[in-house]
Amino acid sequence: MSSDTKLTLTYFPIGGRAEAIRLTAAVGSIAFTNQSMSSAEFAEAQKANSPTMPFGQVPVLQIEKDGTSQTITQSDAILRYFGKLAGLYPTDEIQALKVDELMAILQDAVSPLVMTVRGAVKSHISDSDWTSEEKLEIRGRWLKTDMPKYLGEIESVLKASTSGWLVGETVTIADIRLFVGLNWISGGILDGIPTSVVDGYPCCIALMEKVKSIDKIKEWMEKYPKPYETFDFKP
Repeated sequence: MSSDTKLTLTYFPIGGRAEAIRLTAAVGSIAFTNQSMSSAEFAEAQKANSPTMPFGQVPVLQIEKDGTSQTITQSDAILRYFGKLAGLYPTDEIQALKVDELMAILQDAVSPLVMTVRGAVKSHISDSDWTSEEKLEIRGRWLKTDMPKYLGEIESVLKASTSGWLVGETVTIADIRLFVGLNWISGGILDGIPTSVVDGYPCCIALMEKVKSIDKIKEWMEKYPKPYETFDFKP
């Protein structure tokens, strides 16, 4: 990336879908502006059909270069872009394919949980939202079916790894994505999902510790506690 390129990542002041992007920037020493958006600002931008927020959703990435500006949507697309800039996305085609596969597996794993957070109305499933009891029932089924299916596969990949990373010999965006996803699942913020939910997956736990112990990620977490403010990250 040329020095005259300015990157602005806009998202809520939480980790969420932007956290893996931020941590990738930290590891790769990629300068960017973290633009924190409040719920009220988000609602106003949606109402106004802001061209800087296509589809009425975040995160969005603004790329400014040579007097022009582009707005990019979709968290995984932005994550891959940052991963390439940071050297955390393989140049080998097969390894890149494996990274994409594992990120898609993780997305399949968490999608039902994300849906329970969004609710039945916003997920276009029903005209009325689920009750608390219905959400707990959905999450209970997820624990019995989707969790062992998808996380079991990821655990097997890690068990077979000689490096402890998901793909290859060094950390990739797949590892950071898994770290963020498992922290969310086991963070105690989802009713019905215990904080011990990943205890039966020792290789996944070990990977979380490996990612957390990366110096630049430790530095990021110490310097930029949540809730995030708007700031310029200048490594």
